[in-house]
Amino acid sequence: MSEIVESTNISGFDWSDVSYKTTEVFRPVFSKAKVVKVYDGDTITVATPLQFTGSPVYRFSVRLRGIDCPEIRTKDADEKVCGQKARKIMLDQVMNKVVDVSNIDYDKYGRILADVSIDGVNVTEALITQNLAVVYNGGKKNSPENWLDYHKQYTGVQDEKVAVPSTVSE
Repeated sequence: MSEIVESTNISGFDWSDVSYKTTEVFRPVFSKAKVVKVYDGDTITVATPLQFTGSPVYRFSVRLRGIDCPEIRTKDADEKVCGQKARKIMLDQVMNKVVDVSNIDYDKYGRILADVSIDGVNVTEALITQNLAVVYNGGKKNSPENWLDYHKQYTGVQDEKVAVPSTVSE
């Protein structure tokens, strides 16, 4: 680990006027990061140093802006199958790769929300194209009634069960 150089001495800081209303939300400043974990189709963990001398490498969970994917932890077997497929696509596309991160903000639950791209292509496009994600911008969710039926519209497979992808080690 590198030594962190403090730019200000906070031991003499006057805390009396500090409150929720007088402070700003922390938004980490970075534009490149390495993907070190893929949780599901719309949530990844990235690692990057912050933009100051001596910054250690921090990791952040990032929710991908503009989409909602099927859940992998659900009792709905069809949704779980599609959630695992979405995760596999993200693993293949971004795991252990350096990505561009932009439009960093927070969602309504306090999670970091951002656009993530590789070579100028937003990583969410493959999921939307394959019906493994729907457009979502923080309002009321508009998820399909049945994720597997929705995905089958892309694959053309109607009479057979879509296979669950094999587990990929991280």
